[in-house]
Amino acid sequence: MVRGPLCAFVVALALAVSGCGGEGGDTASSRERDKPTPSPSASYFVRADTDAINAAAVKAQRTGAAAQAAKQQRSCNKARERGYEQWRSCWRQLLDPFRKGLAGLASQVGTLAEREFSEDCVTSLQAAEATFTGFATQVDGLLRGIDSERRVAQVRALRIYNTTLGEISKSFAEPFQAVTQVCYSPKDLASINASPRSSPQPSPSESP
Repeated sequence: MVRGPLCAFVVALALAVSGCGGEGGDTASSRERDKPTPSPSASYFVRADTDAINAAAVKAQRTGAAAQAAKQQRSCNKARERGYEQWRSCWRQLLDPFRKGLAGLASQVGTLAEREFSEDCVTSLQAAEATFTGFATQVDGLLRGIDSERRVAQVRALRIYNTTLGEISKSFAEPFQAVTQVCYSPKDLASINASPRSSPQPSPSESP
């Protein structure tokens, strides 16, 4: 779904990890991981919140990238020669994980929206949840076309396949950019905004 290194996306939410997906890190990062999990009533995002969204977001990214891979799509198109069920199964193997990844990301964001963050943060999280739920619904629409017994519906699903996934890709980072500006403490936000987008972001504070 997202072209380029996977870690390039996570900085859209300033997902503060040392390297992609939170892997690696120095002694300071290790000390951060050893600290207790923050209280669910924290006023701002802390490391645990960042890590939770990061895990869900990367899962959605990876499954989306697989669904857009040209080699995988060629394989599914060729599967038609073996019959409809093989063709259908191939496309489902690409789209089912992506739909579930998007739904899981929406659920994770929605869980955070139930916490006692600021009104602006909660509103932004709710909007993000709605956006990712909408993306999952769009992918589900492609699956319904592929599952249809009507050849015209199958053809239409494939005709809009790349356009649909491409639009999701283009809009994927926007909810995180909005959340970042209202869900981190002023200190963390100043550090986030001052950091180059291409480099790992500093860890948010462990306490509000």
